[in-house]
Amino acid sequence: MTRLHEEVARSLIDDIVNGGYAPGDWLPREVDLAQRFGISRGVAREVIHSLRLRGVIDVRHGRGAWILPEADWNLLDAEVLRAAALAPAQRALLDEVLECRETLEADAAELAALRARPDERAALVEALDELEAALTSRRASATELRITAEAQFHDRLVACARNRPLRRMLAPVHLALASARHVLVPGELTSTARQHQQMARAVEDGDGAAARTAVQLHARELARWFARSADGG
Repeated sequence: MTRLHEEVARSLIDDIVNGGYAPGDWLPREVDLAQRFGISRGVAREVIHSLRLRGVIDVRHGRGAWILPEADWNLLDAEVLRAAALAPAQRALLDEVLECRETLEADAAELAALRARPDERAALVEALDELEAALTSRRASATELRITAEAQFHDRLVACARNRPLRRMLAPVHLALASARHVLVPGELTSTARQHQQMARAVEDGDGAAARTAVQLHARELARWFARSADGG
């Protein structure tokens, strides 16, 4: 998918998960999408195909595309889960994503502490350094830098567990939670650095119990921050 496809698909996914379209609503036709976004009908067709693959729409030939209920959404797709985690209408889903981290990533962290090779531990420390640099960045793009760096840290952490299916399953969770954390809760940067330092240190020390606990505490702190943000605090 080209960058243009990605931008249009992301915009439409955001509309869908935020309730701009209800289940059963018809998506605008190719010609209307092309006009709205200033794209060709060919690009609009590819965008519709992308949305269909992600489980947010279905296509009826001769009639168009209609919005599927959220039970059909592919929540292992990084863009769908990212958008849903940021959507006020999907607050309950954000809680489920946090529960997923606390359950699966805690197991992965324990395995990581026991299994990681020296080069994998070094890569995790490097990812921590990149995250700390992003957290202190003053650049206009700091939020995106922090999202990317935090998702990368968690990916490197799970990579240390040396379980490829688990790493693939958790990849969209990393992006969704990093996005929600830095968009919905733009502060708490010192606490974020400390939490990730504790995770990395436990893996470096080969302490599986400490690694598990560090991930669990991190997830629970995120839950408190998200709850406070939802309450307007």
